[in-house]
Amino acid sequence: MNSELKQSVLVVDDAESSRLILRILLTALAVETILEAENGARAVDVFKEQRPHLTLLDVNMPVMGGHEALKLMLMADPDAHIVMLTGEGHTDAVDVCLLAGAKDYIRKDLSPEKLKIRVEIALRHSR
Repeated sequence: MNSELKQSVLVVDDAESSRLILRILLTALAVETILEAENGARAVDVFKEQRPHLTLLDVNMPVMGGHEALKLMLMADPDAHIVMLTGEGHTDAVDVCLLAGAKDYIRKDLSPEKLKIRVEIALRHSR
């Protein structure tokens, strides 16, 4: 990863523990700006205001789920690099998000090493 690239990442998950793990990981990967939201509605607002390079978006959340938030984010920026987060692996909900324009998905239950690799890949592919 190019360390001179100043990347911003929006982490969206209703579970504080998941956001914390990703925040620690992204800090270790030298991500300059880490934004957070606890639901899809807040995430859409932050996304529109900040235009992050990468958004890590949980599929299942209260208030507004990941699929609806994904659609609104892609309406605001069709080239957005959004990767879905799921604790359930590849499901129909993930398929719907991928068909709607998500770039990939990452399982939240991966080992720390595998999670780091998947996030690094997502960072490399973000704009």
